Amino acid sequence: MKKYWLEDIITSFDDYAEQLDNIADEDLSILEKAELKEFIEDAKLGCMNGMLLCLSREQRLVYVLGEIFGVDHNLGSRLLGISKDNFRQILSRARRDLYNFMNNKCGLINTSNPCRCHRKTKGFIKSGWVDPNQLKFNTSYLRKINEVAKEKATDLDNELETEYADLFRNQPFQEKEHSDKLLKTILVNNKVLDIFNLNSAGI
Repeated sequence: MKKYWLEDIITSFDDYAEQLDNIADEDLSILEKAELKEFIEDAKLGCMNGMLLCLSREQRLVYVLGEIFGVDHNLGSRLLGISKDNFRQILSRARRDLYNFMNNKCGLINTSNPCRCHRKTKGFIKSGWVDPNQLKFNTSYLRKINEVAKEKATDLDNELETEYADLFRNQPFQEKEHSDKLLKTILVNNKVLDIFNLNSAGI
């Protein structure tokens, strides 16, 4: 939500695919891959967050809770004040849309796809998506999401351990002040409540 302005730039999977296609591919030497390792990782994380922005806010929130943090439909429906069936349906649509895009576009998932993080990195830098002087995503984190999720949710439904979800779970988790307040923030955040029309219900 802090980067909400990106929603005006990344509006759909088709639009995002076109934007990625417009970023020139540039092969890197072995030495350049080593020198630009941090930038390549930032490019990958930034690109994956762009994929999430292609989902609606409702889908994005349910996907982050259900797929990345492993919150099952029982807990997820209670957190968001929606039915279990609705939580499952939203999560299913989000998975379908996101994974169809990744399977058709992302070289991390489908090796027949030409898109590669290292080949896009210089283009991302030139276009301003990656700032060499201030990395947006790949910075001073303590742990990854999958480590935190395993610790903090013992009753999770882990039936869908796919390589798609693992890519997102391996993103850095900024375990600073907000990590222990994650679910509390979800429950009291007016923007989140508005997404599910909970404010009008007096919740």
